[in-house]
Amino acid sequence: MPYAHLIRTHAEPVLMTPLSPMRFGVVAAETYGGEVVTVPVAVVSRAPAPPESAAWLCVRQTLGDDRHWLAWLPADRVRPT
Repeated sequence: MPYAHLIRTHAEPVLMTPLSPMRFGVVAAETYGGEVVTVPVAVVSRAPAPPESAAWLCVRQTLGDDRHWLAWLPADRVRPT
């Protein structure tokens, strides 16, 4: 399966807001291959938009030089670094 190593994304939420600058963290999440991995990520967006507490975070998983994968995850799965 060519996507087995990618973090499994959830449905894209509404009322999202990009984060600038990006924040960095570590996430433990299931991949499309069914494995649970812990990987460093950049947090690039959140939902819902402020002033509400973030329930969802869009994380950027680095796959290689200039290759990234975006996935929406529950905010409580991301630990800041």
